[in-house]
Amino acid sequence: MPIRVKIISLFLLVALIPYAAIALFIYSDLVQTAEKEAVNRVVLLATFQQKRTEHLLDQYRTRLEQFQTRTLLRAALAQFVETGDDDARAAITHSIVEAQKGGTFKEIHVISPSGFIIASTHTASVGEDVREETFYQRGKEKNDISSLVKIDGEVFLYLTG
Repeated sequence: MPIRVKIISLFLLVALIPYAAIALFIYSDLVQTAEKEAVNRVVLLATFQQKRTEHLLDQYRTRLEQFQTRTLLRAALAQFVETGDDDARAAITHSIVEAQKGGTFKEIHVISPSGFIIASTHTASVGEDVREETFYQRGKEKNDISSLVKIDGEVFLYLTG
């Protein structure tokens, strides 16, 4: 190989090494920047979803509290627990059907202290024993909006109290 070709090859090699190093540095910096941006976007999205979920849960908690303060429902429930009167059960059912018309709740069940559904917007559920259900156990203790259940691929949130 002639000396001229060797010198040109050597100059090209010496010139290309810094360019390759700079290109590698720029590439790694771009990768790190892209990763940081992706992480920041995911964190922002997670924060947004968390706030949205907390807002929805606050709304559900408020609706549960509003539902519990219905005077006619409370009076009919007290009468039914005391006497077992079917007119009281009908009044309870009418009250929960009216509450369901707001569109917030898919189904509403009124459960006796002994753990049986005494009135429901889903009439086939009346008489069911729910004593062993998590939502019933939690609802006996306090208002609860944390019972999530997946049935046939659909997720339900139980509001109990």
